[in-house]
Amino acid sequence: MIPVEGVIEEFAVFSDGIERLVLDHLGHTAHHPFFNRMMAPLKASDAPSVDSALSHALKGYLESPSVCERTDDDKSLFLGLRV
Repeated sequence: MIPVEGVIEEFAVFSDGIERLVLDHLGHTAHHPFFNRMMAPLKASDAPSVDSALSHALKGYLESPSVCERTDDDKSLFLGLRV
């Protein structure tokens, strides 16, 4: 385990089924445009906890043809941020 210093403001946990969507394999980093696009609605939400509407929208996105044609593996994504 690698220790993390400082305060974590945002996080994402994902399954290997979407790694081609979320990782920049050439740079060995997160694909920032993807995460910026995913985090924007979460940052705009005024839900005090889990935002059910965003959760359903994310489920729909992960089940969409544009995502499913890029993977046939499991597709999980958990997003969070400190407010």
